[in-house]
Amino acid sequence: MSIFSPIATALLGYQVGDEIEWAVPGGMMRVKISETVYQPEAAGDFES
Repeated sequence: MSIFSPIATALLGYQVGDEIEWAVPGGMMRVKISETVYQPEAAGDFES
């Protein structure tokens, strides 16, 4: 998922276990964050 996509931008700031509802063309979609694979800041990786 690209960080520039609308859903990725909406998920910024949430953490594992959080749920949000997202409006999609077919109605509402519920998204639950089940895992964060890699988070550079949490790993201490502050260099680009």
